[in-house]
Amino acid sequence: MKKRKKLSGNGAENIHWDLSDLYPGINSEELKSDQEKVVELSKKFNKDYRGKVSGMSHVEFAEALSTYEEIIQIMGRIGSFAYLQWSTATEDANLGKFLQASNELSSEVSQDLTFFNVEWLQLSDDKADQIIESEELKKWKHYLEVSR
Repeated sequence: MKKRKKLSGNGAENIHWDLSDLYPGINSEELKSDQEKVVELSKKFNKDYRGKVSGMSHVEFAEALSTYEEIIQIMGRIGSFAYLQWSTATEDANLGKFLQASNELSSEVSQDLTFFNVEWLQLSDDKADQIIESEELKKWKHYLEVSR
């Protein structure tokens, strides 16, 4: 059997991503603020809308979707930042902990939001079609159709 020559690197070890468009760092105030904000928003979303989807007006549904969208965007930014930070140095235990904490935060937020999709799917097709076709929800028409 022929021995393979061990490579010292693949060239990626010298690549450094600038993730400052997401957050300045894992200990930044901006990140901490978004982590707190996304928990507050998801808890408030749950409190404000759980059990109420079937009785919402089109305007209320649009307000709910706007907040839902904001929560998903913040959580996506946090999750992307955590994963990209970790992927640049997978041997760094602090980045591993940060990624794990981000995943746990995502799970916590998801638990607060799950009811919304369940209640949306429980609506009759006629009621859902009225919502989907409403002027107030035009912005989310594709999402609403696909989610049904």
